[in-house]
Amino acid sequence: MAAHETHDLDSLLDEDVLRALSGAGAFSVRLPNELVALNAEVLRWFGLFDAQPSERKQRHALVPDGTGENNGWHGPGGLSAYNRFRDGYIFQASEPIWSMLDGSAGAEFAAAHERWRAALHAVGHALIARLARALEVGADQFGPGGRCDIAAGAQFHLKAIRAAASELCAPGATGATADGRMMTLPAHRDPSVLSLVVATRPGLQLLVEGEGRYEDVPRCGPDVCTVIAGQLLTKLTRGLVRSPLHRVVSEPREAVCAERVAATFFFQPPLDAVLQPLESPTMARLARLADASPERSARAHTKVRAGGERGNGKPFLPVTYREWKHRAYSGYYARAAASAGAARLDSA
Repeated sequence: MAAHETHDLDSLLDEDVLRALSGAGAFSVRLPNELVALNAEVLRWFGLFDAQPSERKQRHALVPDGTGENNGWHGPGGLSAYNRFRDGYIFQASEPIWSMLDGSAGAEFAAAHERWRAALHAVGHALIARLARALEVGADQFGPGGRCDIAAGAQFHLKAIRAAASELCAPGATGATADGRMMTLPAHRDPSVLSLVVATRPGLQLLVEGEGRYEDVPRCGPDVCTVIAGQLLTKLTRGLVRSPLHRVVSEPREAVCAERVAATFFFQPPLDAVLQPLESPTMARLARLADASPERSARAHTKVRAGGERGNGKPFLPVTYREWKHRAYSGYYARAAASAGAARLDSA
């Protein structure tokens, strides 16, 4: 498996994106100063919101409906067992940011988040355009107003992970990792096209395929963002792009693990977008090269190359994103409720 790469966003090449996403399935980008400032500003606003008493935050609580299209705040354990140690807020691209602080600060809170969301949506569009050009599949379809505009159905999660060591070791907790750390977010794959993660502290790990071990993502902070390929992109590219298993771990050496705040943008198409495998001469050539590579897992590669879905051999026929999302998110909630320790997003 390829090593985790880090690039400057402003100098990132089309082939850099293709190489990283078809290899490790993820990479990091160093952000320009204006994006660093926006990240820092929103993290500051999150801290102000988070410092409020629970009863005030509850005024902005989301209403779970199982659709994956919720807006608002949830407390620890809200929505699913994935959030056992997480709390924060979620907003869909279609939802204006709420004024979640009292007085004039509420309007400033909303305006800062709107600027930040627009800037990160632009980053997502730029990244998918680079990949589409490298694959020669037509970048416009994924861009603003395109039939599969990846920001049209996007959502962001801004959440804090915090847990006492006693909670991490309690019955039903996710348990210790091979290197002695504790999982605070179980291993999973994202049900998105692309995901972007900005985190304040280390802890994000990616599975090294074929070796059965996890590696730390080397950088974090407001000046860097980690790009992760989602399951939907793996489906659309018939396995040329990898959607890596990843998790979050914390050090258990202190009585209370250091708080980790992370913003995650899940880029997804409009609900009525018709999804079907991408085709181009370049993709066909890359598929032949991948088929001949001894490093490729024959079992996993064959399943996705044939368009298999859920491991049962069913072809990935044209389907609307609404239908695909219903399956993906219903499975997400069901698996998380059944067992947080075994929860994965790789069966949708």
